[in-house]
Amino acid sequence: MVIWRRYGGVVVAVGALAIFLYLFADTQSWSTRARLFAQVIVGPAVLLAAVQVVREGGRARAAVLMPGPPDAAVTGAAAAWMAAFFGAVLVVGMIVTIPVFTVTYLRVEAKLSWLAAVVYAAVAVAFVWFVFGSLLHIPFPKGVIGFSPPGLS
Repeated sequence: MVIWRRYGGVVVAVGALAIFLYLFADTQSWSTRARLFAQVIVGPAVLLAAVQVVREGGRARAAVLMPGPPDAAVTGAAAAWMAAFFGAVLVVGMIVTIPVFTVTYLRVEAKLSWLAAVVYAAVAVAFVWFVFGSLLHIPFPKGVIGFSPPGLS
């Protein structure tokens, strides 16, 4: 168990890096439009995952000198938030999920004010709609319910 606490972050970061590298390589045979969308997402994810591998490696070495509390609770909470996000996207769609999830997460976890949470959510929706809806013309997942506000589908 001590080894997992010490190297668990490295294992997860290397796993994420491997998945992103595979996805990046797999998109090479896709059509130009589909490849562009995937690489806009996966390209930065590869870079961020590589940075995280380096950071986690440094933490693993430092853990010998300064052992910290186990991150199991934090990891469990993050997994629950991710599951909630993707479950909401599946049920109500992306455009509805982004603001609702952003406000909920920022109020509950980050303890931000209502104003700050709503501003962050509005900026997130505007960014996603502009980049993926207007620039790349990629339709948003509507979810099982199929609801999408007018003008944002």
